[in-house]
Amino acid sequence: MMKIMMVDNEPGILQVGQIFLRKMGQYDVKTAKSAIEALEILKENKFDAVISGYQMPDMNGSEFLKEFRKRDSDTPFIIFSTWDANEMNPRPFTGKADYYVRKSDRAGKQFEEINLKIISRNSGMVCH
Repeated sequence: MMKIMMVDNEPGILQVGQIFLRKMGQYDVKTAKSAIEALEILKENKFDAVISGYQMPDMNGSEFLKEFRKRDSDTPFIIFSTWDANEMNPRPFTGKADYYVRKSDRAGKQFEEINLKIISRNSGMVCH
């Protein structure tokens, strides 16, 4: 079973994400309501992928990615945002996410896309 860290300041997004990813049967999903909370959890735990919102009040997805990459350069990092990658890239983006998935009202399709990205990125890697 793969361990996923999902970070977003919107509790509804975290709940829906947990439900969809767990339904896929291969994920243990841990959630955090802020990047700061996630960084604390990540000090003690290793995950197979991190899914993060971009617009968060304490630290945005770019800042979180930068801090996360100081500790871990291998784990897939997925930005899950209402902005698409083209809208974020012109902004001062301090790190490169492995994938970008745009939030919409089609949660099932989005989490299927996230699932495929995690599987393709983790192919051949040991699960934590």
